[in-house]
Amino acid sequence: MTKLPSPETLAAVVSNVTESLCGFAFVPGEPFAASEPVRGRMFIVPFDGDRQISVLLSCDRAGSQALVAALSQVNPDTVSDEMAGNAIRELLNLIAGRLHRTLEFAAPTALRQATLVTIPDLERPDNAEAILLRSTGAIDARLWIIERAPEAGA
Repeated sequence: MTKLPSPETLAAVVSNVTESLCGFAFVPGEPFAASEPVRGRMFIVPFDGDRQISVLLSCDRAGSQALVAALSQVNPDTVSDEMAGNAIRELLNLIAGRLHRTLEFAAPTALRQATLVTIPDLERPDNAEAILLRSTGAIDARLWIIERAPEAGA
């Protein structure tokens, strides 16, 4: 059994970061719904420690451009793919840092830097709890928080 907070609590924690930086919030969504395909680029931050948690963020091209514009006050039409990827990666690192401070860990836990997932496998493992958060407003983003239960005997 995992110990993730409720989707509403996680949405509030994440929105605390995104509303102040980018002007959009997250709300709970249905985890791994067939109608919720991965859009655009997806980045992942795994937590290294006693809990097996990963945080994934995906955003479509238009949303990526809007994100860069919100963070940097630039025209969305001038945003390159590299700028968009960097913005998604940076936002995910900030979100993961806030979640890391919110979640309870029995031992020190390290955060890795966000990395691009080229072919994501989003099948929900049988031993995992997954929460999907969807953005509101002009930016179309999805945030998955996944915790795998410890292996038996671990």
